[in-house]
Amino acid sequence: MQGTTVNINLATDYALKPEIVSTLNDFHFKKIRISINRSNILLQRAKSDFAICRKGSREWEFFDNSLLKIQAELEKYKQPVENLLPNRVVPSELHHSPFIDELADQFEQNILSSIGQKSNVSSKKSFGVVMSHDVDGLGRFYLGSLKTAIVFLGNSIRLWAKPSLSLKYLAKSIRFAFGNIDYFGFSLILNVAKKYNFCPVFFLYSHLENNNKLTLLDRIKGVNPNYRIEREKYALTILKENDVEIGLHGSYYSSNDMSLLREEKEFLEEQLNITCKSVRQHYLNFHGGRTLDIYSELGINFDFNCGTVYENAFLCGTCRPFYYMPSKTTRPVVIIPMVYMDAVNLYFQPVSQIEICREIEKILLILRKYGGVASFNFHQRMISSIPEMLIAYEYLSSKTAELGGQFLRGDDLNRFYEIN
Repeated sequence: MQGTTVNINLATDYALKPEIVSTLNDFHFKKIRISINRSNILLQRAKSDFAICRKGSREWEFFDNSLLKIQAELEKYKQPVENLLPNRVVPSELHHSPFIDELADQFEQNILSSIGQKSNVSSKKSFGVVMSHDVDGLGRFYLGSLKTAIVFLGNSIRLWAKPSLSLKYLAKSIRFAFGNIDYFGFSLILNVAKKYNFCPVFFLYSHLENNNKLTLLDRIKGVNPNYRIEREKYALTILKENDVEIGLHGSYYSSNDMSLLREEKEFLEEQLNITCKSVRQHYLNFHGGRTLDIYSELGINFDFNCGTVYENAFLCGTCRPFYYMPSKTTRPVVIIPMVYMDAVNLYFQPVSQIEICREIEKILLILRKYGGVASFNFHQRMISSIPEMLIAYEYLSSKTAELGGQFLRGDDLNRFYEIN
């Protein structure tokens, strides 16, 4: 059956699981071409592509469900150019589970069954975790700490029905308001990394002499981190002397400005004597294909923006990395989903320590089920300033190891999927 091609209309010819049908009852599917090659099922693009559309509306996305085995183009990451916080790509009722991965595995199971071969989907146990960290602030006190204090005070008020949790947030608010915090959490992270043998990824900001093209109002509002990495000798030393990966934490406007992002990337590379391969934008700012084309032009291999700051979810319906093929270059960009951010549980959905750990375990079990690779994002200042986050960080590390997961970097992906 090698090289056999079959055409399937998913709306009429394919028997989906009842729960999938009920979940996707507002959607219809176009034809896809499935190439059967031994035990590997490769979902390839046909003329009509594999698209998910809302009935009566425009097309949303093209997904590559074949992981890193096919270079497919995510053509239309539908977000208005002016929307700098693209936190909704699939409907909220869907992105709490990786429904794309569920469909891909169902395709493989049924197709292989139809030709008398056994699927190994149910035996997938290996999964990968990228331990990533946004360095938004360095030093003892800056505008961001005041903004954080205000958010914590608001959480304290709205959690009045949970006195214990409310008081904890009030205490956090007071500490941050008076700058009684520690922004140098690198050593704590590195201690955990050494214990569990992983390489953490730190996304650092590059401050330029032109203030990264911010307006005066932007600077007053503090939309960018305020540190200058070249002046932070402690941070530079500890990062250079340890086994870490450095990525760029792009400034507020750089996701839509190639010249600005190029300057930031070159500045960071010069300061740390590295080649920068990864990027995550500040605030997860993103302008769809335009941003990914910029990454490809600048030789950035890995995009870590596929997540949301408001809830821990599967933004593109997947927990597996996928390719974006740019229109002008032959250098693909690998998009690595972000499925957890500490800010969600601290700012937008405040919960107890036990609930944080339960959420982390739930996400890890989903990754294991689908053989996924995704990033978890922590801020070093939160790990060093908020005990609950250090506990959560250590819990994530130990639970990943306990469940048989692997700690990965971007460059490890091809090796991981070849083995698994």
